[in-house]
Amino acid sequence: MSLNSFVRSVLICVFFAVNHGAMAKSIGCPEIVNVEEKISATPPGWQSHIDDQAHPLVNVAFYSGHPRERASLVPISENHSGATSIARWKFTPGDKLGNWILCKYLNTNATYIQPLEPNVRLCKVSYKNYPNTDVKDVVSIVCD
Repeated sequence: MSLNSFVRSVLICVFFAVNHGAMAKSIGCPEIVNVEEKISATPPGWQSHIDDQAHPLVNVAFYSGHPRERASLVPISENHSGATSIARWKFTPGDKLGNWILCKYLNTNATYIQPLEPNVRLCKVSYKNYPNTDVKDVVSIVCD
């Protein structure tokens, strides 16, 4: 191996090592949440019934700090094209509060949450929209 080839190989390795954290990362919210509900008291003349259906993923939100603090972030842009929409959120890397993702599910208050990696600057969420409804499916979540 010549000196030039060796130097080129080392530079390529250094480039990928330095930029590894800057590569886009796909985040996958769990597709469904199973919830066990309980009715605390049934009024006279009524019977209680719990529907045990799984709740599908329908939306994503991002927070500055833990979601219990309720500091939900607004997307910096939302683009709609036919049955597809894309929302983008921008973050400050290394924010001392940290940034979190919250996965929302249909017909329940149950959610899944997770902190984003500290170096994340941007997240893009793609949705499939259904005509004449507010219903949408989360297609992908990509952060870098």
